[in-house]
Amino acid sequence: MKKLFLISFVVFCLATGTTNAKTQNSDRAGILPGSIFYFLDILSENIGTLLTFGDENKAQRSLNLATERLAEVEALTKRGDVKQTEKITQSYQEYLDKAVRIAERAEDTGDNVSNIQEKIKRVMTIHEDVLGTIKESFNTEVAGGGFVVVDTAQTSCHGTSSSIACPSSNEDFFGQDAQYISNTPSYTDNGNGTVTDNNTGLMWVQDAGNKTSYSSAIAMANSFTLAGYSDWRAPTIKELYSIIDFSGRDIDPTNSVGGNPFIDDEVFIFEYGDTSAGDRIIDSQWVTANKYVSTVMGGGECFFGVNFADGRIKCYPISGSRGSGYFARYVRGSSYGENNLSDNGNSTVSDRATALIWQQEDSGYGMDWESALSYCESLSLGGESDWRLPNAKELQSIVDYTRSPDTTGSPALDPVFGATPITNEAGDKDWSFYWTSTTHANQSGGGYAVYISFGRALGYMQQFGGWIDVHGAGAQRSDPKTGNSSNYPTGHGPQGDAVRVDNYVRCVSGGGAEFTTSTTLETYSPSQSARQQGDIQQQQQQGRPPFGGRQQDGQPTAQQGTPPQEAISACSSSTSGTSCSFSSPHGAVSGTCINISGVLACAPSGGPPSQTGLPQPPQ
Repeated sequence: MKKLFLISFVVFCLATGTTNAKTQNSDRAGILPGSIFYFLDILSENIGTLLTFGDENKAQRSLNLATERLAEVEALTKRGDVKQTEKITQSYQEYLDKAVRIAERAEDTGDNVSNIQEKIKRVMTIHEDVLGTIKESFNTEVAGGGFVVVDTAQTSCHGTSSSIACPSSNEDFFGQDAQYISNTPSYTDNGNGTVTDNNTGLMWVQDAGNKTSYSSAIAMANSFTLAGYSDWRAPTIKELYSIIDFSGRDIDPTNSVGGNPFIDDEVFIFEYGDTSAGDRIIDSQWVTANKYVSTVMGGGECFFGVNFADGRIKCYPISGSRGSGYFARYVRGSSYGENNLSDNGNSTVSDRATALIWQQEDSGYGMDWESALSYCESLSLGGESDWRLPNAKELQSIVDYTRSPDTTGSPALDPVFGATPITNEAGDKDWSFYWTSTTHANQSGGGYAVYISFGRALGYMQQFGGWIDVHGAGAQRSDPKTGNSSNYPTGHGPQGDAVRVDNYVRCVSGGGAEFTTSTTLETYSPSQSARQQGDIQQQQQQGRPPFGGRQQDGQPTAQQGTPPQEAISACSSSTSGTSCSFSSPHGAVSGTCINISGVLACAPSGGPPSQTGLPQPPQ
C-alpha cells in the first residue's frame, strides 16, 4: 500500500511539475512562498527535474523553472515582500545560469545546441523587459515608497532595570531594539540654517527659535522663508517622529542632571524648558499639523506633538499651553508617512511604503516586555520565522491618526489589521497599548519600555472624575517592563498615566532590518554626559541659564544639584573609578567614584535604589 501511494504521488508530482513549467509566464505566478502548498510545488519540480533526461530537455526545464520563479518575483514585488522577493530572485538567476551551463557543456561535447541556445536568447530577451518592470515596481513598492523608517539609534541592550550585555538567542531579553539596525540616522548640516535627513530626504529648520502658541506656529509656516526656500510647513507627527533619537535619556522633571535629549543635538538646536518663564524642565514640546480627531481631558482639542526632552508623543492643548508655549521646527520636501497596506492573504500585511511586513492579528492577550520579545522571536507565520518585536518608530509608522475609539469606534489603526478589544480602566470598550522593543531610558536605568497606545491613552485625573483620555489614541508613552499594574491604582505622573505592564504585541518582519552585534554597554549615574555638557555650554553661550535654571555667581543651579554627603564621604580617600558603597535612606548603595558637579562622589551603578522594588517610573 505504501509503495502504491508513493508511485501515485510521484506520478502526480511529475504531472503537476511539468504542467506548471510549461504553462507559467510572468502574469501567472501560481503558488507563492508562504503558502502551505509551496513546499509540495517545489518538491514536484525537483522530482520532475530528476526524471528529465538529455541536455536539451534539461536546459529547457531550467528555462521553464526560471520563468516560473520570475513570475513569483513579480507577484511578490506587488505584495511588498522584500525578503522573499530577494530570495526567489536568486533562485531565478540560478535556474537561468543552469540552463546556460547545460548548453555550454553540450556544445563542448560536440552536440548541436543551436536550438536551445536560440531559446535561451529569446527567453532572456523577454525576461529583460519583465525585470525592468519589476525593478521599477520594487523601487516604488518594495524598497519603500517614500516612507523610510529611520532607526531609533538605540545601541544599548537593557534588562528590567539597567543596561546589560546584549543577549544571545538562547538568553533572556533577546531581540530588543539595539540588536536590529536599519536606516541608520544620517544628517547633513547644509551650513545655511537647514539640516537634510539623508534617509527621508526631508529638509529641516536647524534652530526653531523661541516658543510660541500653536495657532501662531501653524500660521507662521505659511510665510516662513529660510535659505532661499519658502515652501516650509509644519511637520506631520510621523515626519517629526522620524528624527526622534532613543539614545536619549529622560530627565527628572525637577532636575536635569543625567538626562540627554531625544534628538541629535549635535545637528539640531535643542532647548529644555525655561523655568524662569514658568516652564518645567521637560517642557520641550514640538508642534505638528496633526490634530487629534477626538478630544482629551473633558472635551479639550489638542494636537499630537513630540517632546524631545522626555521622549514621548502626547496630545497637547491647542488653546493655551503650559508655560511659554511650543517650539516649531518646520520642514520641507516630498510627502512622507503615507502607508500602502496590502492583505497578503496569509495572516500578514505588507506595507509597500515602508517594506515592513506585519502580523495581521495581535497577540490576543497582554504580556510583560521580556515575554513580548520572546513571543515575536519564536513566531512562525506566513511562511516566515524572522519575526521581531517592532521598535518604536516601526510601530508608530502604522498608527492611523484619522481614527480613534470615540470617532470611528476603532483603534487608531487601518481596518486591514485585526485588534483585540479590551475593557479599559474606566470600564469602557477600548484597545490596548502595544509594546515596542525600544527601552525608554531615564536616570534610574532602563526599567521602562516604549509602547504605542492604539486605544485611548488614559490617565486618572480627579478633576475630570477619574479615568479619562488624556493623551489620545496614537500617543507614545512607556510602561514598566515588569511588575504589577495593581501597584498603580491611579496611574502615574501629573496626568495619572495608566500603567498596565502586560501590553499586547504585534510582530514585524522585513524593512531591511539586520541583526547586529555592534552594541554598547550604557551606564547610569547622576553625572552629566558629554552630550548634556554640550547642551549646558551651548545654552550658556547663548545667554540662557542651563536647562532653565538661574546661575548664581558660578554656583551650581538647583537643577544641577550636588551629591548627598554620604556619597561624597564614601569617596573621600579614593580616586576616580574606585568601587565604593554607602548607606542611604532606602538601603545600601554600591557604585563607582566619579566626578559629580566638581566633587568626587559614589555614583550608584544601577541608579538610585527603588523604594518599592519596582523600576522607578519616568515622569
